[in-house]
Amino acid sequence: MRTLNRLFYILIFCVLAATSTNVVAQEQAASENTAFKIAILDMKVLLQRSSAVESIQKQINEYRSGFQTKIQSEEDELRKARQELSKQRNILTPESYAEESQKFESRVAEVQRMVQKLRQELNQSRNIAMSKFDGTLNKVIQTIATEKGIVLVMRKDQIYIASNSLDITDEVVKRLNETLSTITVPQPGN
Repeated sequence: MRTLNRLFYILIFCVLAATSTNVVAQEQAASENTAFKIAILDMKVLLQRSSAVESIQKQINEYRSGFQTKIQSEEDELRKARQELSKQRNILTPESYAEESQKFESRVAEVQRMVQKLRQELNQSRNIAMSKFDGTLNKVIQTIATEKGIVLVMRKDQIYIASNSLDITDEVVKRLNETLSTITVPQPGN
């Protein structure tokens, strides 16, 4: 019976030793397979320091300023037309006044549609320019990631805490500004 107990304990010991060795080997292999480099990119800083984004914003502001001048002119004309209509209220017949009032409201609606269209065209031009920027940005990030063996780049605003050594923002900004310093924003409406 003693021999049988010893044999049983030896067998259990061998099984546990073999199992634990296998588990340790599997953990080591898994850690070797999952070891990868990650990096962090601060998009807020990148957008603030990018020469291309600055050029886009400058051009958009110039287009917006031109649109504002046009809109202001239309608003001034509408104010004058409203004043003129108010002056004629007592002079015109109710039917004529209603007709003139309808024409004025149509003109107001027309100006509102024009303003909306100008805003849409401006946004579309900005989106086209930013699309060019995004394409170049992705290429720069991919190049840096390949050079450094980085397999994952995450946005800083989506991370709770991380080491500053993982941040590649400065290098991305530098290369991006070397690669793409300006972008021509297409003329809105074209």
